[in-house]
Amino acid sequence: MNRRFKEKPPQRSPSENPAFMKDPAMEKEADQILGQVDQVATDIETKWGYGRLEKLTDFALLEKFKKQRIKFHEAFKVGLLPDIRIHGPAMIRAWQALDKAALAAGHEIQDPYWMETQMDDGTVFVITNCDLGKRKALKNADGRDLIVYMADEVAKTMRSWPGEATVQAIFKHFKGSKIDKVRKIRKEDPNDAIPF
Repeated sequence: MNRRFKEKPPQRSPSENPAFMKDPAMEKEADQILGQVDQVATDIETKWGYGRLEKLTDFALLEKFKKQRIKFHEAFKVGLLPDIRIHGPAMIRAWQALDKAALAAGHEIQDPYWMETQMDDGTVFVITNCDLGKRKALKNADGRDLIVYMADEVAKTMRSWPGEATVQAIFKHFKGSKIDKVRKIRKEDPNDAIPF
């Protein structure tokens, strides 16, 4: 599965690349700052649940967070390293402020008996280890649209997938392999035109 960056700005064409991409050393530093921000965002989203923390935050603090996010994205869009050096750490502090405020308000972090992941389209999948975990996950959705599976349901779904045996073999022989993307393979029409 692709790692979904929380704070990565949208891709641009090569002619629109920001200034830091013209210098390998600057690009490396900008990538490191982005990686730091992304790691903090991922850790906090994992702790609270994807998209949940922003729903628990009071309006004034959330507005400050959103303004900082815009500044952070704009710094990467323009690509001037001094701005990235300022707004990267500021974005980390913004995430930490949401985390601290939610704890101070008495909100509970995500239950450790379930796991969440957010897909590229924003869908949040939850995998629990039991029926009670499934009920608790749905109860604590905090307005988010969740799709909740129990671990045995995931296993049954995987077993019915035609590519499962291939993936198992790859995982067995190539330790540390990851699923990057899953897509359907279009079957060729045997009566199509000969390609040469």
